[in-house]
Amino acid sequence: MLFKKSLGVEIRDEKICLVLLNRGFKGFKIENYSVYSIEKEKPLKEKIIFASNIIKEFTNENDIEALDIYIGIPRNIGIIRDIELPSITKENLKSTLSYEIENYVSIPLDEVYFDFQIINEDKDTITVLLVAVKKNDISPYFDLKDLLGVPISGIELSSTAIFNFFIKTDESLDKNGWLIVFENFDKNFEITIIKNNLFTYSTLTDCIEKKEGVCEFLINEIKKINNSFFKKQGNLKLKLFKKDKPENLINDFQKNGIEAFLPKNENSWIFSQGLTAAFGLALRGIEKTPSNVNLLPENLRKKPSKTAEYTMIILVLFVLISLLSWMGSNILRKNITLNQLNSEIQRLSSEVADINRIQRDIEIIEKEITNINNLLNKKISILNILKELTDKIPETAWIENLNLNDDKIQIDGYAKSASALIPLLDASPLFVDVSFISAITKDGGGNERFRIGMKLKQN
Repeated sequence: MLFKKSLGVEIRDEKICLVLLNRGFKGFKIENYSVYSIEKEKPLKEKIIFASNIIKEFTNENDIEALDIYIGIPRNIGIIRDIELPSITKENLKSTLSYEIENYVSIPLDEVYFDFQIINEDKDTITVLLVAVKKNDISPYFDLKDLLGVPISGIELSSTAIFNFFIKTDESLDKNGWLIVFENFDKNFEITIIKNNLFTYSTLTDCIEKKEGVCEFLINEIKKINNSFFKKQGNLKLKLFKKDKPENLINDFQKNGIEAFLPKNENSWIFSQGLTAAFGLALRGIEKTPSNVNLLPENLRKKPSKTAEYTMIILVLFVLISLLSWMGSNILRKNITLNQLNSEIQRLSSEVADINRIQRDIEIIEKEITNINNLLNKKISILNILKELTDKIPETAWIENLNLNDDKIQIDGYAKSASALIPLLDASPLFVDVSFISAITKDGGGNERFRIGMKLKQN
């Protein structure tokens, strides 16, 4: 993403903030920025029109045409939560979340836009960060595409944009976990958890600091979060972003046993100007960011431009050709030989990959033979198992796949009512611990796809 520009636009109740970032050989830098005031009471539609005029004026003044534009919307219209799911759902995660979305955010699927990101996974489970917004709340921002006359690349809550700013500009945020206490410009506080350099949790408080000291509610909220998320790590580490007199609040935190720090000087300047979220938004267009949540539907997003990549390829080819010409035919022959060697290496690598695949197939077959031998040695024969399944499964259901491993059985298939299979199988004298091992989904014909696990009853 060299030589690329990206514009971040945060639309708040009373402010519209713009940051233009430029990516070069020496990294990214702020090329220009602006902050505009807007009447808080104005309808959102008027604010969107005002924002589009500002963006047009800003891009014209900076003489920029093709660039990525990312829009930040208020945190309070979104829902952010983490969800733990079986690891088996990873392959069809979007479908699983769509099927269960109302259980997670209490909003029907046809009334919500959502996106997600896996923030942790192990052998049995995955943890997913889910971000959702009601369609009625976010749809007005889609009008920016038509008002600007150019597509936009993404829309996200200001929270995830601010998080990207933290991670990319503050190297002191190690992987052990931090709390970010961020004072919004309406004087509310947003508390964000960063663990393993990933956005893990966020809550927005309506706590406003009192004259005599920090609001007790804020202290108690931080301690609750510490007990829930960081109890195994000792003292909580907290970084405070506050515009006015942050030292007073730091002292209050320290008195309550909270290890608190102020941001680096350059970060303080960006925050004091109200540019934190706009900066994080602009980062999305020039480099890969830790949080990639995008609430703009894919069909409305700007298609990725290949111009910069093609330009770099042409420049590299030009340099290589010039270098080869200058160095002469001797070096050219060496390069040709080297290319031939690389081709041979690739050919041999392909053959090695084929051998490895064959070896894996052999291991799978050996495992299946072992499983069959184990089944033959059991008191309950496979024929009895198949007969029992045939007797118990009704005609309105059918099994597509049967997997037997030691005393464990897994069946996959379809049924008019998958939930009715559990009591039928549980009543069998051959099976115990009958349960679903993945979420039920539906195919186009209205049949329910199920995956059921059980064990053979030991005599």
